[in-house]
Amino acid sequence: MNFQYFLSFSVLLFFFLFFQWSILIPSKQVPPFSEKKMQIAKAIIERTANVDFQKIDASALYKQKCISCHGPEGNLQMYNAPDLSQSDINLELAVAYLYHGKRMMPSFNKKMTEAEIVAMAHYIEKAFK
Repeated sequence: MNFQYFLSFSVLLFFFLFFQWSILIPSKQVPPFSEKKMQIAKAIIERTANVDFQKIDASALYKQKCISCHGPEGNLQMYNAPDLSQSDINLELAVAYLYHGKRMMPSFNKKMTEAEIVAMAHYIEKAFK
């Protein structure tokens, strides 16, 4: 009977520690998107080329949508979110992430306009470097 409790406890402990470990390990590489998804990101950037991004408060959008996982300095890495302060992410890739989502990152294509997505991508590209 004690052995069963020990075995059950050991298995639960293993899964708990593994889950915690996998969340806390920082992402080192930004996984690529398919060619089709990158073409969509490029098209979004082209469609918003004439937008005055100064009129969009990307900092407020970041605080509202991103700060809980990426933190105020972009380096929180909650839920294995990439460290934006160490990322070499470019505008197209940032738009792809925001529009399509990936892994734990949600898609914002139904929650933000294309102009807001591109404004946020510009903000991410510059704010944490």
